[in-house]
Amino acid sequence: MTSTEIQQKTCSICGDKRYTLSNQEGKLRAKLCECFLCEECDGAGRVFHQDDRGVAFLSDCTYCFILRKRLRLLNDSGIPGKFASSSLNIYQPIGLQNKKALSRTKDFLSDIREAPQAPHRGLLFMGGPGL
Repeated sequence: MTSTEIQQKTCSICGDKRYTLSNQEGKLRAKLCECFLCEECDGAGRVFHQDDRGVAFLSDCTYCFILRKRLRLLNDSGIPGKFASSSLNIYQPIGLQNKKALSRTKDFLSDIREAPQAPHRGLLFMGGPGL
């Protein structure tokens, strides 16, 4: 196992997503799950490096930085907390156009889950109110 791999196990808290969503004071809040521990930075989010001259410097962890940034962006997005437990599985499309959109969305998500860069990709819908 390399230093950036996570041991595969089923987390009862996050379902192996590595983060949890909750409703805090009416706002959607995402945070790293207790099961997530980056073996590269030990959860600090930053790692020390040394250049050719022996000068030490601190940089963002190449493994977990992107996940932390995405959770921060999600927290800053202003999504109401009532959507913390929403998913495509509970969405009931009305009309042919919405049914096609749901089908295409599920296909897209299936494709990116199988892609090698999958941990660095996602999908966020934006638009008017409604679920």
